[in-house]
Amino acid sequence: MDATDVDVTAGLPSIEEMVYLDQPFDFTQLSLEQLEIEKLKLEIALRQEEIRKVRLDRRALEHMNAAAAAAVAAHQQQNTPPDQATD
Repeated sequence: MDATDVDVTAGLPSIEEMVYLDQPFDFTQLSLEQLEIEKLKLEIALRQEEIRKVRLDRRALEHMNAAAAAAVAAHQQQNTPPDQATD
C-alpha cells in the first residue's frame, strides 16, 4: 500500500454533512478527484433540494387552487336563485 491508496478522509464527515452541520471543511486534505466527487455530491444534493421545493410549491398551489374552486362554488351556490316552480 502506497500513499495514493490511503484515504485521508476516512472517518471524516463528507462536505455535505459538514454543510448540514454548519461546520468548516478542510479542503486541503482532499485530492483533486475527491474534490470533484464531493462537488458532484453537493450539486446532486442541491438539485434534490430544488426538486423537493418544486414539489412542495406545486402541492401548495394545488391546495390553493382547490380552496379557490371551493370558494367559487360556494359563492355561486349562494348567489343562484332557487328554482321557481312554474304553474
